[in-house]
Amino acid sequence: SLLGERDSEIALLLEYGTSRQIRVNGQFHSISEFVHSLRIRLMSEHLGLLGRETDGLLEDPTSDAFFYDTWCKTAQENEKLYLQAFSGIANSTIFTKAALKAQSPSEFPKPLPGASEYLQRIRGHLVGYPLAFMKYEDLRPSLVSSEYFVGSSLFT
Repeated sequence: SLLGERDSEIALLLEYGTSRQIRVNGQFHSISEFVHSLRIRLMSEHLGLLGRETDGLLEDPTSDAFFYDTWCKTAQENEKLYLQAFSGIANSTIFTKAALKAQSPSEFPKPLPGASEYLQRIRGHLVGYPLAFMKYEDLRPSLVSSEYFVGSSLFT
């Protein structure tokens, strides 16, 4: 949200003289050259492609091919590498507290043997979000905790 009360997000309007034509969702649009270069640089960094030739890969970020074959694939590959490097980190294969405890008896994730080799193969900053993590657990505060009386709006 951009309500300005609690998030660290920002909104920015850049107006810059030079423009260029780019493809967005299959149609051409005129955008600022600076804004385009900034978007390409940020996406390159997130994908681990900074300083490499992308051969037009990042030109249309709204295309299904880019989103699924590049963005999501990179996130999934990075997630697999993290899971091979550490035990007990949040992931979509852990549905209960018991399963989490069985995978990692300690409170904090511990590096597994060979972790550094896996971590060196991670590209960029993307990682899959574990949507199914703890899906069979009721994670609401208990009736006897102070968090129960605060209300969930404080935590969202």
